[in-house]
Amino acid sequence: QTAGPLEHTRVLRRTQWDINYLGIDADFGADSGDELVVNYSIATNRVYESELLASDCKSNITGIDIRMVPLRTPSRIGIIATDVLTLAYDFDKSGITNSNIWNGTASTLEVCQVLRLIIPSTRRRPKMVITEDKRQLTIDFDLSVDFSTDNKALGEETISNITQSTDVTSYVTACSCGGADDFSCNTNTLVPNNELFVCIKSTSSDLEVDFLDSMSIAQESTTLAVVENNSVSYPSITSKEYVAAENGVVVATRVPTNIFTFSAGQYISITGTIGMKLSGRRLHSGVDDKADENDLASPFELQVALSQEKPFRESSMNSANDIASRGLLMLGAMFCFTITMW
Repeated sequence: QTAGPLEHTRVLRRTQWDINYLGIDADFGADSGDELVVNYSIATNRVYESELLASDCKSNITGIDIRMVPLRTPSRIGIIATDVLTLAYDFDKSGITNSNIWNGTASTLEVCQVLRLIIPSTRRRPKMVITEDKRQLTIDFDLSVDFSTDNKALGEETISNITQSTDVTSYVTACSCGGADDFSCNTNTLVPNNELFVCIKSTSSDLEVDFLDSMSIAQESTTLAVVENNSVSYPSITSKEYVAAENGVVVATRVPTNIFTFSAGQYISITGTIGMKLSGRRLHSGVDDKADENDLASPFELQVALSQEKPFRESSMNSANDIASRGLLMLGAMFCFTITMW
C-alpha cells in the first residue's frame, strides 16, 4: 500500500534531521594525504558544524596540527534529498606521539568526532543544536601486521525510561506518546537526536479540541516556545496535527541539545493551553459543563525525563610491517631503538 501525502510529510519531517553515520577510512602511511576520513549522510538543506576532540569528547586536541576539509556530495534516500558529508582530516604525523590523542601504552590514536545539525542563531533567537552524533574513534597502530581498516557496526546504548503524564483538568489529558498514529501514553525517556511527541486530547466525547494556543518546553530557567498564538515557532523542527479520531492534537518536535541538559535525573516541563469547544462554543476551563461565550483555553502540563547517550565507539586497525615506508617515522625510530636496546 502506497503511503499518502500526509505520511510522506511525516517521513520527510522526521528524517530531515537524521545524521546517518556511513563509516571511516584511516591511512597513516608515508604518502597518505588525508589520514582520517569520516563519512555521514545528512539532509541537503541542513546546516552542520563539526569538531574533532580528544577521546573524552570534551577536551581540545593539543600537541599536533590537524587540518580538516569538508565535502558535500548530492545523494538521495527515497523521497529525501541528501548529501554525503565527507570530513577529511590531514594530520601532521610527526606530532602524533607528542599529542594528547596518542595512547603510548596501547599504541593507539584516540579521538572523538562530533557532528551537529543546527539552526543558526539570528538577532532574535539563539543557535539551536537539533541532532548530534558523537563517535569515539580508535586507530590501532599494529607494528607487526599489514594495514587494514575495521569498521564495526555499533548499536545504540539501551537506556531505562520514564515519562510522567499529568491530567490538569477534568477535560484534558496530555502525555508523551508515539505520534499521530499512536496516542497511547508511553514511558520513554527522551535522549538526544530523538523526536518528542506530545499528545493532548479531550477526555469527554461531548467536548472537542478546537485549537492548540500555546506550548513551551522549560528546564530550570530555560524556556523554549514551541507553539505561540496557535502557530508553530520553528517549522523546521516542529509540527502539530489535529487527529479527529482521537479528539486531540499531537505535537512533534526536537529538543535542542545545546539549550537543554540531557543527563540522568534531568527533566523538561512541557506546559501550554488548548482551546475547547462544546456544540460550536468555546468551553471555559472550569469544572462544570457550562459553555462560555469567551475564547478561553484549558491548561495542560507534563514532565519528560531526559538522558544522555554514550558516544559511539569506532575502531580502526592501522600501520604496517615496514613503519619507515608507511610513515610515522618517529614511531618507527622509537620501535627500532627498543629492539636495539634488547
